[in-house]
Amino acid sequence: MSNLKDKLRNKYESLFSDEAKIKAFDELAEHFYFGNFSTMSKSEIELLMFSIYLEKVLDKSEKDINAYSDYELSKIFGITQRRVANMKEKKQLKYPRDYNWREVFVKQLENIRYEKDCFVVSIRDVNLFREIENCIEARGGYLDIQLNKKILKVKEEYFIDLILNVFYDKADDKEKAVEEIYKIFDKSGEFDIDLYHREKSIGQIIKESAVENFPDILSEIIGKIIPFAGESMKPLVKDVAENMQKKFKQKNARKNNKTGSKSSFSTN
Repeated sequence: MSNLKDKLRNKYESLFSDEAKIKAFDELAEHFYFGNFSTMSKSEIELLMFSIYLEKVLDKSEKDINAYSDYELSKIFGITQRRVANMKEKKQLKYPRDYNWREVFVKQLENIRYEKDCFVVSIRDVNLFREIENCIEARGGYLDIQLNKKILKVKEEYFIDLILNVFYDKADDKEKAVEEIYKIFDKSGEFDIDLYHREKSIGQIIKESAVENFPDILSEIIGKIIPFAGESMKPLVKDVAENMQKKFKQKNARKNNKTGSKSSFSTN
């Protein structure tokens, strides 16, 4: 027990300089020594102390979500992970931090995987998940919330549109990203479509286009439009695209067989 306490004390000392300790006490004193003693409830005191500590962790390791995962903080505070997640949400409402959540999300995409026709990524912070959810819903999309709310699942054909919505918040930036996609289409010489006025997702359009080099096109698009992590994701995306193409060909072949017509695809 003493070893754990020593470890936690060392972590505290590494986060809080003498100046930071004074500032933290001053924040607490504001709620007690100015004609307002005992006006702050126990839960409010706990939330303030939680916020002060979490802010120091974020100052040091904002992009490293493992440093402030529910699990890590539960060990530090000696409370359940569920309570940590609940306090994180309350802290962001009461003491909001203006942080670049998109950059944090990019780091999570480095560990993205593919399961059952979906891109799957672990989102280990409740506030990051809420930011992604709000960004998508504000643009008319929706998330299929799982029982495990730390898991973000996106159907393969909607992945590009998700990225456009999340990483290109401003209309001008999104337009530039779509222009990059157009350039890739033009280079392939396979498409004659209007990406601005469309009823289907970009992924669906490419998937259903019967283009043989679809995997290369999709992986190149991902490499272009995802900041920082796009290049590292290209091999995975190409594998996924090949799987999508194979399934679409098989589906089309079955459909044509039912109607008695010849398929324009090879199912080999």
